[in-house]
Amino acid sequence: MGILIIGDEEKAAVRIAIEKARAHPVSIEAIKDGALNRQERSVFSLKDRKPDFKRPPSENVMFGTYRAAISFEQQPIGLCKHLSISAIRPGTVPGEAVIRQVMGLFEFKIGVAGQVWFEEFAPGHVAINIVQVDDEIASQPDDLLPRCEHGNCLRDGSGELLEPSCGCRME
Repeated sequence: MGILIIGDEEKAAVRIAIEKARAHPVSIEAIKDGALNRQERSVFSLKDRKPDFKRPPSENVMFGTYRAAISFEQQPIGLCKHLSISAIRPGTVPGEAVIRQVMGLFEFKIGVAGQVWFEEFAPGHVAINIVQVDDEIASQPDDLLPRCEHGNCLRDGSGELLEPSCGCRME
């Protein structure tokens, strides 16, 4: 179990991270060079990246045992914000409550059109990645996070339970 800390210091760090990231957006060329094919699946490992892949710069904020990284990216549809949220303990991902709280701090909207995927960024360390258009955000009625059949537990793209929180524990 992780520890989520959100105090005045973390909130100030988020504001600074957003300002810094917005001031230095990642170019569309860098995005195209490192793009993953997210049309076919939503979970990626290190081996899915090109051997010479260099992760674009981002601004990081720690929230106890969780880390968030924010960047702004030039995409074909316009300026987008990209948030990655991970746990510092290998083999774990943040639960839904952590994801929702951190998304809110970084001004991401729950239930809004965008892209979501899980990606291994270091051996044994996986982050949930969320990308939304920065200014002109279109509403979408359903939640973005992949769920179990009960609508409670997070699942990865292959159907594996990530954070069992309901009757799925019995599956």
